[in-house]
Amino acid sequence: MRQTPVQRQIAVYCFTGNGVRVGEQSFRRAVRDILLARNGWRAAGVQFVFSDRRSPGDVVIELITAGEIMQRYGAHGGRGMSATECHNGHIRINERRWRYGPIAAHDDPVQTMSLRGYQSYLINHEMGHILLGCTEHDHQPCTGWGRRASVMQQHTKGVSPCRPTATPTAADLARIQQKKFV
Repeated sequence: MRQTPVQRQIAVYCFTGNGVRVGEQSFRRAVRDILLARNGWRAAGVQFVFSDRRSPGDVVIELITAGEIMQRYGAHGGRGMSATECHNGHIRINERRWRYGPIAAHDDPVQTMSLRGYQSYLINHEMGHILLGCTEHDHQPCTGWGRRASVMQQHTKGVSPCRPTATPTAADLARIQQKKFV
């Protein structure tokens, strides 16, 4: 695999919120593994640097309880979604989804993803919002029967007739590489 030159470096700080029943080190390790994967955003020239202390400008990834998601985001959180706050680079992951996977229709292909695959999708999808600049065009539709869904397709709303994916597609990577970073 050809090494992609670094186009952008992103500092990341991960932690777990109050009441979360997932160990902070376990969560940090999983997020680090996902973001440093060769077939992830790294393949688009994004380099992630992890810190044990929060600094201004960091992308913050926080695992919070389903109750806090609901409290912060109302109806959006009530559907169990995780969220990205683009104005401050704060990604909030719903602990229930992190621990148990998606809540989707029984006939939807997203149900066939492993828990680890779903966690990878979740982190890659939310980080994709940060990388794309949080525009109204971040979410992508299915591109055709049996094709891999974009990691920016909202899998928990259904991917049919596409196949679910945990990592960015070539088209996702190309969208990131076309972005002009300052």
